[in-house]
Amino acid sequence: MEKEAACFSEVVSLVWWLVGAVLVLFLWHEVEECRVLLPWLHRNREHLPAPMKNLSLQPAAFTLIALEELTLLSVISLFLPLVWFTAATIAYGFHLTVHCVQMLVTYQRGCFLPLWSAPIQLPIVALLAWGMYHHHRSGLLTASLMMIGVMVLNLVLMHALTARLQQQ
Repeated sequence: MEKEAACFSEVVSLVWWLVGAVLVLFLWHEVEECRVLLPWLHRNREHLPAPMKNLSLQPAAFTLIALEELTLLSVISLFLPLVWFTAATIAYGFHLTVHCVQMLVTYQRGCFLPLWSAPIQLPIVALLAWGMYHHHRSGLLTASLMMIGVMVLNLVLMHALTARLQQQ
C-alpha cells in the first residue's frame, strides 16, 4: 500500500510539472507574439491575405486575449481530467505548427515573421504531450480535435470581442 501511494505521488508530481511547463511555454510564446507579431502586422499589412488585412490588434486587446487563454488553460488543468489538458497541449502544438508554417511562407514572400518560440517550443510541447499521453490515452484523439476546434472558435470570438471593445 505504501509503495502504491509513493508511485501515485510521483505520477501526480510529474503531471503537475508537465502542466507547469506547458503554462510557462505558453506565457513565453504569448509575450513573444505581443512583442514581435503586433509590430510585424502593422509593418506588413499589404502582404497579408484579404481577411487579415483589416486585423487591427492593439497591445491591450492582445493582452486581454492572452489572459483569457491563460485562464482557460488554467481552468482546464485544475478542474478537468488530465486528458483534456493533454488535448489542450496538443492543440497548442497545432498552434505552434501554424506559426512554423507562417514563418516559412513569410520568409518565402520576403516579409519574414520571426516567431522563434514556435520552432523552439514545438518539439518540447510534443515531448510534454507524449509524457502526458502515457497516463491518459482513452479518448485523446476526440478530445484533441475538440480542443483544436475550441481554440480556433475561442480565438475568433476573442478577436471579434476585442475589435468591438476597440471601436467603443
